[in-house]
Amino acid sequence: NSDFQPPMADEEDSFDEEDDDREVQTLFRARVMFPFDSSCDVELTIKTGDVVNVTRDDVGGGWWEGELNGVRGLFPEQYVEKIEDAPAPAPIPVAAPRPAERPISTMSTQPMPTPRERVVPEPSVPASVPAAAQSPVPKKPMGRYPMQEGPSWQQSSPFVITVKANAKKGSKLSGIKKFTTYEIANTSTGSSVVRRFKHFTWLHARLGAMFPGVVIPAIPEKQLQGRFDEDFIEKRRRKLQRFISRVAAHPVLGPSSVFLHFLSASDQKTWKSGKRTAEQEAKSASAFLEQIVPPGERPTETDSIIGNFSRFFGWFDKQLHHLGKVMDEISRLQTDECAEYAKNAGILARFNDTIPPNAKYDKSDIKPKYGEWWAADPADTVGELMGAMGRLGDGFSRVATHLAAFQDQEQQVLYDLIREYIAIMKSFSSIVKMHDSAWHDFNAASMKEATTVEQRETMRARCNVISSIVLCEFRHFHQSVVQDFRQAIALYAAGRATYHKEAQAIWEDIAESVSS
Repeated sequence: NSDFQPPMADEEDSFDEEDDDREVQTLFRARVMFPFDSSCDVELTIKTGDVVNVTRDDVGGGWWEGELNGVRGLFPEQYVEKIEDAPAPAPIPVAAPRPAERPISTMSTQPMPTPRERVVPEPSVPASVPAAAQSPVPKKPMGRYPMQEGPSWQQSSPFVITVKANAKKGSKLSGIKKFTTYEIANTSTGSSVVRRFKHFTWLHARLGAMFPGVVIPAIPEKQLQGRFDEDFIEKRRRKLQRFISRVAAHPVLGPSSVFLHFLSASDQKTWKSGKRTAEQEAKSASAFLEQIVPPGERPTETDSIIGNFSRFFGWFDKQLHHLGKVMDEISRLQTDECAEYAKNAGILARFNDTIPPNAKYDKSDIKPKYGEWWAADPADTVGELMGAMGRLGDGFSRVATHLAAFQDQEQQVLYDLIREYIAIMKSFSSIVKMHDSAWHDFNAASMKEATTVEQRETMRARCNVISSIVLCEFRHFHQSVVQDFRQAIALYAAGRATYHKEAQAIWEDIAESVSS
């Protein structure tokens, strides 16, 4: 998009050509176990047997940075093996920007492959590599989206992303058009970029186009009214945080280059370049399927597994809708309760000659003088009673504050999660339909005499790939839903306990003060 805005008032993300030639410290050396061909200028081409000087091992997403023959770039960490006890070379001057300044923007959309098995052929190692460092070279992995037996996705290295809404609004067209920007920080690399909401929607669309059969996390819907309301911005930020965190945690989406480009492109030129590449590759959804090699034959019980899961998530979806409605009603009642507590606090404050600010009152609300007229030295028992009534009002006010804080926490912990999973359920319906449709077409084609054996086997292989993807997504969903809801329930229960303890302490303090 021509109106992409680079980080505003932040020149640290720009490139500094005067700083290109510098000494780079080598952390350790690594031997290349299988070749990798770069697809852009930020990647490093390596061949089997090469020895790479590793300069960074904290890039994230399954990538390392290294130097080979005076060229520095990024390569998959699992394509190499660290050479233990090898003497580290002296710092090498390399004519290339630092990775923090060179975004991983136009790499291939495939994540880093992980070899499933190792064989022991005679390695081809240059003479410069010590004999002690030589070891078998693994077989090149079949497919760049490795699956484990089960099947399930091969887990990638996790990394943490945080999303923060910037207080200062972005603008264009001399301030006529304003928008909210979000700072996205990758805690594993220490880098950050600024994005608008439309960039999140772009990422969501590209992931959906590039990875058919993979459940893409939901993003918040677009809203025209109240876009700059603080409460709305915070709710949207939380949803965007959930979206980004879930993408980062996915074994396929997290290491994908389109996601790394989104996290790292810090200037308009780089963003546009990577954007064009991603959009071009997204036109061929079959590219992802062609890169998948299932770990084995399609399990005979696949249809039964998918059928059982479909029935379960249909039931689960229905229960989540019911639970969401109940939680919405609880939230409404708690909001009303907070309002009633505040109202009670205002009325009780008048007993203690305290009129809350901005409260509506007339002269009849002001307490007249009254005391023990019959006593020569009257005690102020009425004043003490009125003070107790005022303290009771203060108790209502304090409890209302705690309840409002708990309600906000409750919204973040449980309500948002329920709504998020309701959206995920919709995606599962679509991938199951994709699976069933593929096998239906295969069965129909197999019945036709015109279908050749080669065509039939090609279709069968493609259907097996789709089945494997769906089963992997089921496994990933199972792990996520168990972990997410266990954590949410624990936090929700702990929050409830804290709120009731705080409320109990308030009422006990008032009771003790009155009785004494």
